[in-house]
Amino acid sequence: MDTFSTRRFYRARLFLYTLVIVVFGAGLAGAGAFLLFPAQLGEGYGAVLSTVQDLEQVLLAKVGMIYAIMSIFIIVAVVLLHLFYSHRIAGPAYRLGREAQVIGQGGLKGNIRFRQKDNLTDMADSLNQVASRYHGRISSVKDNLSHIETQAESIASLMNQGKSVDAIEKTADELKANLKNVERILAEMRV
Repeated sequence: MDTFSTRRFYRARLFLYTLVIVVFGAGLAGAGAFLLFPAQLGEGYGAVLSTVQDLEQVLLAKVGMIYAIMSIFIIVAVVLLHLFYSHRIAGPAYRLGREAQVIGQGGLKGNIRFRQKDNLTDMADSLNQVASRYHGRISSVKDNLSHIETQAESIASLMNQGKSVDAIEKTADELKANLKNVERILAEMRV
């Protein structure tokens, strides 16, 4: 993977949910204010004016209270929504950091697993692949070094026994091939 990203449409969904909460809260506040108005204010202009003057102070306080309550509701809902969604990034980021420390200390057998709805899974998959590749390469180097050690012992044994030069050269060629394999593997690691 060339780039690392969060789950598809994560930001858009977070924005949409926030917008829905704000619009819903504003709608509830507007409905509450509408319900506070009496259905009929009076039959004539004078009666309407008198009713409006009487209700002005009471209505202003009630509308202010409704909007204050709805504002608190909206703020709490938005904070909870953002805490919930930030947890889907913070938890995986923490686990990625912890696993990177383990890998940095040479522990290449770890495997990062996230919950299905967590974000940053592509980064975890990439880190798992890197650890797996390096673990495989280190295992190959160890195997080749084991063969080299065995072949070096064979050469020493052949020389002590006074065996022919051809047998010693054959074992030395096998030893060179294993050394080249180790060099190739180390070159791939770009140390």
